[in-house]
Amino acid sequence: MSEIKILFIDDEKQIRDSFKRSLKRDNYELHFAKNGKEGLEVMKMVKPTLILLDLKMPVMNGYEFLDKVNLKKTDPHSIIVLSGQGNEEDIKKCYEAGVTAFLHKPIKIYELRSIIKNTLSFLDYKMNLEEEVEKKSNILIQAHHKLQESNEEKLCLLKYLSHEINTPLNWISISQLMAKEEFNEKHNEILDIIEKGYERIKKLSHAILVYADFSDQVLQLDKTPIGVYNLASSILQKQRGINRRLQEKELTIKNEIPEDLTIMADSMYFSEVLYIIIENAIIFTVSKGNITLSAEIEESFMELIISDNGKGIKTDNLKNIFKPFAVNDYDRHESGYGLNLPRAKRITDAHHWDFYAESEGIDKGAKFIIKIPK
Repeated sequence: MSEIKILFIDDEKQIRDSFKRSLKRDNYELHFAKNGKEGLEVMKMVKPTLILLDLKMPVMNGYEFLDKVNLKKTDPHSIIVLSGQGNEEDIKKCYEAGVTAFLHKPIKIYELRSIIKNTLSFLDYKMNLEEEVEKKSNILIQAHHKLQESNEEKLCLLKYLSHEINTPLNWISISQLMAKEEFNEKHNEILDIIEKGYERIKKLSHAILVYADFSDQVLQLDKTPIGVYNLASSILQKQRGINRRLQEKELTIKNEIPEDLTIMADSMYFSEVLYIIIENAIIFTVSKGNITLSAEIEESFMELIISDNGKGIKTDNLKNIFKPFAVNDYDRHESGYGLNLPRAKRITDAHHWDFYAESEGIDKGAKFIIKIPK
């Protein structure tokens, strides 16, 4: 703290002169006022680091001065009250107004000098700390901007790749080629392989583009009370793809969520999350396996749990399954692209929920858990 200015506000000239003599050797820049009104004027001109304030004064007393100043924690100055009066209520009122210390007159000069020194040291520390916090904040803001730019670049790349993949696909028309020529059985097998590859690349291109567009959005949630049991039941009953796969694999699925369980969520996005998790459980559960939807309710949170007895998840992949394109072949279905769970994770993050998976390993099933604060 390079230049220390102290403003002393007291209506008694004798006390002001005594204070001036006592602190002269400390090399402070001293300023004086004989009442609160004059003190406000001096304060505006000199911007003191420290104000020593009497309470009982004419024109404007110390309490009125404190009301006008309206001290805040972020202010670069402090106020010490020096008063010949002051009961417990007065002291409480001053501290509530933000003063640093309350001293009763007569004051011993060495005590005052010590308090001034400590107060100035604290102010110096606070100012340095605020500067350091501002520097760190700026660094974090810059890092955040760089991360955003990096993410935007990745999204642009995904969109570019999707379009670039799609363009040559439009040049290829296997069905037209097959219509023009007659092929033997071996040639037809090769064409079938090409056709399947063509369709998979086309679906991948579409999946990448949809995911990139979704990731580029700021999700706007319209939260309403949702009955979880009814929503899950509706998905199980009305989604044709889910029903078909349940029948094909002869899976048993149980909805054990309490019928009266209600949460605040965006209905459209929450439905999508449930659909993704249920579909994922069906895909990775072996024929005639079991899937269970349940809930555990605690005092401060609740957990929605979708569990299965399918192929399980490797420990190393329990977190990777929520990252796009990060899952190895074992934990990704052959017809999938590893983008649905990352999509569900982004939706749960937007709701400020925890979404994670548990598994004891290969062939030991898995649990997908949504932890929702109450």
